[in-house]
Amino acid sequence: MSKRLLIFAVCPFLFWSCARIARVMDDSPPVSLGEFYTQVNMWVEYPKPILSSNYHMGEMIPLGSSVTLTAANARDIKFIYNGRQFTLRHERRHTFASIGELQNRMFKTTNPLESAAFTSLSAQQQADVRAGNVTVGMTKEAVLMAYGYPPENETSSTAANTWVYWRSKFQPRKSVTFADGKVVSTIGF
Repeated sequence: MSKRLLIFAVCPFLFWSCARIARVMDDSPPVSLGEFYTQVNMWVEYPKPILSSNYHMGEMIPLGSSVTLTAANARDIKFIYNGRQFTLRHERRHTFASIGELQNRMFKTTNPLESAAFTSLSAQQQADVRAGNVTVGMTKEAVLMAYGYPPENETSSTAANTWVYWRSKFQPRKSVTFADGKVVSTIGF
């Protein structure tokens, strides 16, 4: 009897895990390689890979940087920035988007510094976005540009009113709370 109970208790977890894994395993490499612009500020402890879980340690590759995507597979996107080779690693347990969706979040052929989302910000907010700072009054788009996407295992959707970020695996989490699409409070920033 206890074995049957264990199976019923484990099955829902296994079903959920398998469904989630199947969703992210259905990745295809990014559609195109070549010249792009970074759509968010990205942090890297070079030469380690940049993790899609979006830890905020090391040097920053600024929003709007010109990069060349050189290779991609279901796990990694390799690119060159300022003459150095970088790897963006798709952390499937933290980022549920496909590798193609991850590319679209991080790299596009249009410069975000020339977008209406950026140019409509105040001069102070533009400076904060460029510096990677999140401040009260910023729009969700500005927070994405400044700080990148929150890990999806903590924040299931950017439509949510609270986003949770990590500085690293071992440091406390940070959170941003929105009301009417603008930052009303931050914790840990």
